[in-house]
Amino acid sequence: MSRKVEEMVKHIADPATADLNLTRINAVQANESEMRTVALSLPFLSTQRLVVVENPQSWLKGKEDQARFVDFLDKLPETTVLILVIDDYYRNIPIKGNWQKVWQVVGEKNWLRKWVTDAGSKAAIRTYQMPQKGEMSRWIINQAKEAGGEFNPAAASVLADYTGGETRVASLEINKLLTYIDFARPVQVEDVERLTPYANPPNIFEMVDALASGNKAQAQKVFHELLETDEPAMLFGMVVRQFRLLLQAREILDEGGDIKQAMKEIADAKSKFVAKKAMRQAQRFKMAELEAIYHRLLDLDAAVKLGEASYELGIDLLIAEMRR
Repeated sequence: MSRKVEEMVKHIADPATADLNLTRINAVQANESEMRTVALSLPFLSTQRLVVVENPQSWLKGKEDQARFVDFLDKLPETTVLILVIDDYYRNIPIKGNWQKVWQVVGEKNWLRKWVTDAGSKAAIRTYQMPQKGEMSRWIINQAKEAGGEFNPAAASVLADYTGGETRVASLEINKLLTYIDFARPVQVEDVERLTPYANPPNIFEMVDALASGNKAQAQKVFHELLETDEPAMLFGMVVRQFRLLLQAREILDEGGDIKQAMKEIADAKSKFVAKKAMRQAQRFKMAELEAIYHRLLDLDAAVKLGEASYELGIDLLIAEMRR
């Protein structure tokens, strides 16, 4: 979505007057009246004014808010191009006996979708979905090609494991890795393991070890030490990856499996070191506990993307509230 917005900005905004006719607003930090004032103003020495609003749903909690916003949209001058950037997520819910994926913020019957339909050619909704599980490796390979480089498929798979579905984080890592090899050859697994923060599991193992043993103070200490060198979003990905690994390891334990089986069946535990650590840590949790933690991480991710929470505070609260 960020890339598409920047493409639109370059296409629409006149470089000579961009500073005067381009406004970016985050609804979490600004109020609606500021946006209205700018959006309803005529452009200065240009034919168009461009207004980019992130997280507008923060202003639109009830039907009165929504009706007011629709009235505002109807009155937008033709000289204003308004881009609403909305982070959405979907969940599987039962509909008429079948499980279906339903968008949670702008669903099929959402009032904003209805307005766009009624507006005809004046408005449009564009959806940019994150790569699904199993698609991330291919996405990484394609992004590398677009940048003029190449990824070995195995290296793309490892980077996909480290970054999960976080395309923004993966993009930064792709650029870093291609620069590291100077675009002279395909990126190899060894390059990813050497340069990507996720390739340093002992710290995360230490944090989860502390959680499993009930030492919340130590877990928070390690977490904040990690924050000194890594972004919260990247650490969140590491935590999710680790608990996903523990879920898989716990399932193998419940079936009577061992480390060899874990190395064979768990994509993130191909090395004996990782498999051994995961199996040992998984023994300290019950399956129900791991499932509850994993669902909470899912809810946290959704809340962050809606602008309602932060990864740093969310993980801190998770650590503080765990009962061990």
